[in-house]
Amino acid sequence: MNNTWKNILSFVFLVILIVGCASQKVDVVESTSKEQVTSFPIDLPVSFSGKIGCPECDFVKIDLNLRPDHLYQLRKTWYQGNEVIKSEAQMRKWRFDEKNNQVILGKGKGNLKTYGIKDAETLSFLDLEGEAESELIDYELKKKQTFDPFPDVVKIRGMYRSSGNTHVLQECSSGLYFPVDPSGKFTELDRAYRNTPHEKNRALLVSFQGKLLPTRKGTQQRDKDIMVVTGFNRLYPDQDCNGNIVRNNLFGIYWTAVEIDGKKVEKQIKAPFFELDAKGNKVKGYAGCNRFFGTFLFKGDVFIFNKLASTRMACPDSVSMESVFFAALDKTESYRIEKGMLILLDKNEEVTMRLQGKK
Repeated sequence: MNNTWKNILSFVFLVILIVGCASQKVDVVESTSKEQVTSFPIDLPVSFSGKIGCPECDFVKIDLNLRPDHLYQLRKTWYQGNEVIKSEAQMRKWRFDEKNNQVILGKGKGNLKTYGIKDAETLSFLDLEGEAESELIDYELKKKQTFDPFPDVVKIRGMYRSSGNTHVLQECSSGLYFPVDPSGKFTELDRAYRNTPHEKNRALLVSFQGKLLPTRKGTQQRDKDIMVVTGFNRLYPDQDCNGNIVRNNLFGIYWTAVEIDGKKVEKQIKAPFFELDAKGNKVKGYAGCNRFFGTFLFKGDVFIFNKLASTRMACPDSVSMESVFFAALDKTESYRIEKGMLILLDKNEEVTMRLQGKK
């Protein structure tokens, strides 16, 4: 066999070896993925139903839905005979405690939050010590034949952002993202977002009543669900989902210019500054020669200064500084905050001014 054929056979063998190894790697990844999905002993999505005792009524019916994305729906309905006294629902994140073979709703164990998996068809209510709740009429939830999601209105908290025709909510408990339907009480939520000063595309914490609906009948995938706002509560501009204070407030801070139109402000001169007041959207400050005052407008992604007026002191040495400062404010259409510095941007998102914050 000549050298040419030897080289060809060696190359073919090498290709087969590489392909074989790659196939093995893919199989491992797929197997790992399947193990992660199938570690829960019951096929998802799944619905359960059962009854518990009630001191002030005949019984409470429990309906529980578990989704593959670890979001759950829980509905409690109070009955007196065949009459419904009241009903309430919630939607949060659930987790599987594989060691103890338990389903836990929410952050921790508690009343009606901990369920032992008896078998593929049955969940048992557990108390804080992990024991079955003996006072329940039927202390088990039975699996329904089909998954039965319900469109009940629930309390929802999440990080909301809106840009153009794109409206997205990251639900706090699960971290899942959902498109927000522009109907119902959506306008109130979106108006509050757009009228609250914030950096472009930044998400703000909101609370509202709403429901989750599939965009197509029978679709359960999270990217096919849509959030519908039925009642707006409030917006929290300086908090995140965990209640942490977000340190990027515009107000109550003296913003002193350190760079205008790409040129650093000389340290030996008194630099221009301003302060923003959320009440009445007012701005006041010093322009390098004269003091000034006026208003600002925040709408959607647009942040502009308008109706500015100033005193008329003659300051020949500072005229150029003042004119450059006012020109930068006039060109400003948006902003961002980075490490305590306010950065003003023009319509092309080019920097018009950098200011250092000080309370």
